[in-house]
Amino acid sequence: MGDVFYNELKEASRDIAARKGKAKTAGNKALLETCRQIIDIAFVVRREGLPVLEAFTHKIEDKSIAAMIMYAIDGTSSEILEDICWSKYFASELKGYDALIYMLWLKGVLAMQEGENPIVINERLKAMLPPDLVDEFDKIYAEAQSKAMLPYGGAVNMDTVNRLVDEVILPELGTEGYLLMRVSDHIFNDILDDEAIAQLVENIDRGTLATAFRGFDSRTRQKFFDNMPEDAAITTAGDIEYMGPLLKKHVTEAVYEIFREAYRLIKDGSLKADPSLLEVVIGPDFEGAE
Repeated sequence: MGDVFYNELKEASRDIAARKGKAKTAGNKALLETCRQIIDIAFVVRREGLPVLEAFTHKIEDKSIAAMIMYAIDGTSSEILEDICWSKYFASELKGYDALIYMLWLKGVLAMQEGENPIVINERLKAMLPPDLVDEFDKIYAEAQSKAMLPYGGAVNMDTVNRLVDEVILPELGTEGYLLMRVSDHIFNDILDDEAIAQLVENIDRGTLATAFRGFDSRTRQKFFDNMPEDAAITTAGDIEYMGPLLKKHVTEAVYEIFREAYRLIKDGSLKADPSLLEVVIGPDFEGAE
């Protein structure tokens, strides 16, 4: 669907650039209001999960957009959702502002369905807008982010990173995940050096890393943050802030995924470390499962 999207975006952008007067003013206002809705929803979904989307459908007048959201809530795969929505798009013969508004919603809903950070969704939407609306869009995003972050005192920055190092909720002794997290702290601090951690950061999906952070102690969090570029640390901090409550099994699965990647990198010679403990933790069948 990539070629279809870019071709239609090009056509819609060309049509919008030709608009003048009241039509252009009204169209730009509609674009910005659409972006405001999508970003506001994205922050709520990141915190509370995809089902919360249903609460917003009654606020959306366009039935095709509301249906798009319901497809995502009902668990329709992203491929099928995209196929249905593009079919409706062409059947409706949308042009100009209407076409771009529809595409903004489609990209936003697909991104939320995939669990993307609002920071990334922000960049996706901004890249689709006419250049003369970018500054106004940045203000809208800053307002939405500030509102979403009120309990934390503002936008995500290095202060957020530093606070998250100390705000750790560890599994209690004897509870599910406690032993795994203590083993992970030992592996990441005493077996893998800074260079190895930096390489892991490059190879691990950001969502997986942010999920695993929920179980790490302060020393482990600090080591990972110290070995990230500043922009990556800030983005990861945003992921942690906005993802909302998690099941313990999700945290456990994320930690195992990092273990498996570390083991792969050690075995192919990319990392220099003793793989013995990792072999014990991930089990003898790991290589065969690959």
